[in-house]
Amino acid sequence: MTSTARRPVISAERIPNLYQLTSGPGYLVGEQERVETHTLAEWRKSTGQRTAGYYDDVLVMPTQSGTQWDALCHFFWRGQMYNGHSAADAGTGGSRSNGVQNYTGKIVTRGVFVDLATHRGVDTLEPGYAITADDLDDYLAAKHLEIRPGDALIIRTGFMSARRGNWEDYAGGPSPGLSLHTAPWLRDKDIAAVATDTWGIEVLPNEIDCWQPLHVVSLAHTGLAFGEMFDLDALSHDTKADGTYEFMFAASPLPVTGASGSPVSALAIK
Repeated sequence: MTSTARRPVISAERIPNLYQLTSGPGYLVGEQERVETHTLAEWRKSTGQRTAGYYDDVLVMPTQSGTQWDALCHFFWRGQMYNGHSAADAGTGGSRSNGVQNYTGKIVTRGVFVDLATHRGVDTLEPGYAITADDLDDYLAAKHLEIRPGDALIIRTGFMSARRGNWEDYAGGPSPGLSLHTAPWLRDKDIAAVATDTWGIEVLPNEIDCWQPLHVVSLAHTGLAFGEMFDLDALSHDTKADGTYEFMFAASPLPVTGASGSPVSALAIK
């Protein structure tokens, strides 16, 4: 996706929007050991000098961990993923269609920051609060912001900040998030991507008897890029200081062929 906006970047301030991965279950698992080849060992013995060494890692993690994009192969409806591709395209070797590598190097666009928690004067929106199209319109009007085709909507609920260090059911439990009924609004505005500071973007519990219905509509039908678990606290602090709610947004995922998602190192550049 590329933005129609051509306004130059005013400053070189770069604000990271990622939750930093740390060692632990599901992230960085393994053992560290010293490795020295036979040739280097013999050379060290003969010369009495130290040999070169190195440090390396093996990273084992789900592609849906930490700050990440959902690929369009992540959700199906009645046996199909986005653009009519069969759900059977996805398997243990990755998906033959709609893998996350299609986003790599292409998510560079105008970002619009919607800091609902700060706007409402609360630390976080309450779990189970459904963000409506009226909520979004009211915020945009208050900040004199206009949504343009191809924009990325970056929404802060405050939920990550409130749960930091005490995650409990942050992943999969009750959470504030977008209402299913924002789907027509997102489509009508021709928004290209939505990223939030929650585990699953949409409100939990879900509003209807269908699991993650906004994912079904947005990923399987309209091809919207969904970004989850974005750490937006630094951006919130910066926005309070400069009053600037729009920026260049760069968030390229790893080119993992056929993957359902990928970690991302995202930046808001003002």
